[in-house]
Amino acid sequence: MLLALELAAAWVDTLSLSGIAAELQGSLDLLASDLVDLPERHRSIRTTFDATWRRLEPAEQEAFMRLSFFRGGLTRAAARQVAGATLSMLAQLIGKSLLQFQPALERYQLHEVLRQYGQEKLAATEALDAVKHQHFEYYLTLAETAAERLFGNEQIIWLERLETEHDNLRAALTWGLAQSVLTEAVARLVIALAWFWRIRSHVLEGLIWLEQAIRLPGLTTATRAGVLYHAGYLAWMQDDFAGAQARTQESLRLWQSLGPAGRRGAGYASHTLGMAFYGAGRSDGGAVLFPGQRGFVCGSWGRVGRGFCSTVAGICPHSPGRPCRRTGRGRGESGRLPADRQRLGAGLTLGALANLKLQAGDLAAARDLAEEAQALRRQIGHRHSLGVILELLARIARKENKPAEAAVFYQEAILVFDSMGNQPSAAQMRAALAALTTV
Repeated sequence: MLLALELAAAWVDTLSLSGIAAELQGSLDLLASDLVDLPERHRSIRTTFDATWRRLEPAEQEAFMRLSFFRGGLTRAAARQVAGATLSMLAQLIGKSLLQFQPALERYQLHEVLRQYGQEKLAATEALDAVKHQHFEYYLTLAETAAERLFGNEQIIWLERLETEHDNLRAALTWGLAQSVLTEAVARLVIALAWFWRIRSHVLEGLIWLEQAIRLPGLTTATRAGVLYHAGYLAWMQDDFAGAQARTQESLRLWQSLGPAGRRGAGYASHTLGMAFYGAGRSDGGAVLFPGQRGFVCGSWGRVGRGFCSTVAGICPHSPGRPCRRTGRGRGESGRLPADRQRLGAGLTLGALANLKLQAGDLAAARDLAEEAQALRRQIGHRHSLGVILELLARIARKENKPAEAAVFYQEAILVFDSMGNQPSAAQMRAALAALTTV
């Protein structure tokens, strides 16, 4: 790729680095020179690639073209299923410097310039549509498999896997949304990824895809209810309580129309609707709707989830500032968290318990629980709940008469909420910080 760098560098007096990159996204023709004293093979990167292309066997050309459709690399399984590339074929392409292997990630990678060249070749064949469809099917299966494992002891492994594949997943969504015969399948993909977007707090991106999925025609009742449910939840994560209520109420209505088959979905929707009502100051609505979560949402989270939900049930029926009663023990009689490696549920449980301890005036216990919850939330990458626990730590620090420490927590919370586009919460943190510094 040294030739490509040299040819690109020739444009630095005319274009910015971002401008060069943008031009290369559209065409490789920028990587050419009109200097007459250069050998022909050094005047254009395309000429160099063409010479390499002609030396490839037909099977190698086919595999290389198909591999070029992937974004951000791919696994051996993806290469086999979408590109039909065997391990031997991958080795041949690596040997010819057309492919790189990343041992730490167990992924194969094409240089972006080579990938673009391969895509140009692929676009000129009749195989393009088949590759796109196979790529979509592969990532639909991957996303649905991941969704089933995001609440078990492999939670972080699967979150990282989806994060690594995010560019490929975006490509699958973009193509799928444009296919009128795939509306149900692409909505399923959106629903499967919604759990990932929620846990990793990719709220703005998730809402973009969910809103597009909501407009898809011909969805089954259950699928439409699922899309609306997740859209409502992400709206709640943005403190858009009116939007959360509207989306979730429609989801709840659809789930209820399915009778027993929609019972679990109705439980999820009731849980989110209760949170939206409570967030908007309607604690009466929260008291009515929150019990609907117990047998449905919390059961899927294991013992940690059940502990969290029983704790939340003791918090949410009350208005802010009023005493809270604890109706469940997230840690059991021994005060220890149940043996469950589902870090998200554990982190939420600990945060709820820390809040109760703070309201009871037990600052030492509140800090210990909040710090443990903070560590778990950082591990899982759940920015929304991390922002919440940072705000809680700030309140604890204020009670402990540690304003400088509280200010640090507020500042970090502001950064977290800003990063996920939650301006209402960021504004609240700024106001709290300003009030702290004027005391």
